[in-house]
Amino acid sequence: AGRPLVLALNGEACQIAVQEARAALHVEPENAEELVSAILYLYNHPEVAEQLGRCGRAYVQERFDYDTLTATLDAQLTSIVKEL
Repeated sequence: AGRPLVLALNGEACQIAVQEARAALHVEPENAEELVSAILYLYNHPEVAEQLGRCGRAYVQERFDYDTLTATLDAQLTSIVKEL
């Protein structure tokens, strides 16, 4: 959707969204003040929000495009069938 994310979680999903996709801000889970601060930061810095949104959209399009995924699956299945 091209929108920035504010993630109040830890783990691999957060790492991917924040570090790899560069599409999110991380706040500590259950920290309401930090969540409010992140939301206000994005509100007051629309250029940052726009950049995060663009990065997230590009990340998803690059890695999860149905045509690309289908072509990759087709090539793998064709390779497996040829080996049989």
